[in-house]
Amino acid sequence: MIVASGALSGCSASDSFEGELKDLVWNGRTFELPADVAGRSWQELLILCPYDGPPEDVHAAFIDAATRVDFETADHSQWLLFRKDAHVTTVAILRTEFEFCSTPQRTGSTYAPAQRWQPNPSDGAVTVTPVR
Repeated sequence: MIVASGALSGCSASDSFEGELKDLVWNGRTFELPADVAGRSWQELLILCPYDGPPEDVHAAFIDAATRVDFETADHSQWLLFRKDAHVTTVAILRTEFEFCSTPQRTGSTYAPAQRWQPNPSDGAVTVTPVR
């Protein structure tokens, strides 16, 4: 399940992000996330996991977009918020497919497009963790 929405303008995306992610993780090598999400480039990523508190100390556009995410009660998804200036594209990904929330993150941690990610395939979801 992929849902993308714009915080300042309505946009939608099919499962193209999830498809790109599947292409990136299949070989187990580190990778960068796609440079474009829902047809828009991005400059910063915030990951919201179920039961996270509201983000603090992040760009105001992230805080605004996070108010539209049900991260306090929906434990089946995680949300990747991609910011370009004041526009945020939110992508919801089922945790049964990809798991970005397996390792504790400091609430408000953001990532740049050049961040490398390590996929760890298993029998269930592919766990994806940032390379430090």
